[in-house]
Amino acid sequence: MSIPRSNESYGECRNRLLGTPLSKRELDILRCIALGETNKQIGKSLGISEQTVKNHVTSIFYKLGAINRANASVIAIAKGYSIYNIVYDIKRIIPQEDIDAKR
Repeated sequence: MSIPRSNESYGECRNRLLGTPLSKRELDILRCIALGETNKQIGKSLGISEQTVKNHVTSIFYKLGAINRANASVIAIAKGYSIYNIVYDIKRIIPQEDIDAKR
């Protein structure tokens, strides 16, 4: 997680985490960020609290060296992370009943 150890500053924490691989949950959250979802929306869709989402977002920023949500998405793509799962993401954007109705 991105919380500094008792004997380190936030800068030291960031440097320690920079380059650390993202966890599966962090990738799930990064996918939601790339879709433009808010922390509240992400928490609801993943079944976790908004504060937990914020903690993960902070960790993602530290690990990628990102300064904001858009920057995190760009860096992740540049590093080769597959943050877009087209089938999964489209099902989240378009409700299944809308897809079925068009068949």
